[in-house]
Amino acid sequence: MMGLGSTGAPHEPRLRYMEWLLRSLREAGFSPGLTYHAYHTVDSHILGFTLWQLGHSAAAKGATEQQIADFTSAFIPRLRADGYEYLAEHAEQHMVKPEDDEVDEFEFALDLILDGLRRAHEER
Repeated sequence: MMGLGSTGAPHEPRLRYMEWLLRSLREAGFSPGLTYHAYHTVDSHILGFTLWQLGHSAAAKGATEQQIADFTSAFIPRLRADGYEYLAEHAEQHMVKPEDDEVDEFEFALDLILDGLRRAHEER
């Protein structure tokens, strides 16, 4: 979870990260209230994305890229046959990364979050 030490308190690296993020937000001019929400939003994105990646890594553990490609290629027609057209399309997108896609999923979502936080900061 948070990386609890033997005393039940967060480990020093976690505390330093938390302080850094909170300080960065406050020094950027965020109010204490907006900092509270911004901290939890950014932190939950980082944690959620990490868990998402770990889940996918665990599911693919031991499989070669070719085995994953073979599985996906066989699975996509079944999705379409069962009426999951958009899920099939999404699976196909995982097979070929678009040439113009220079931003990965983590950065894409973080940019959306930061844009929203900038707007919220400017409105206050």
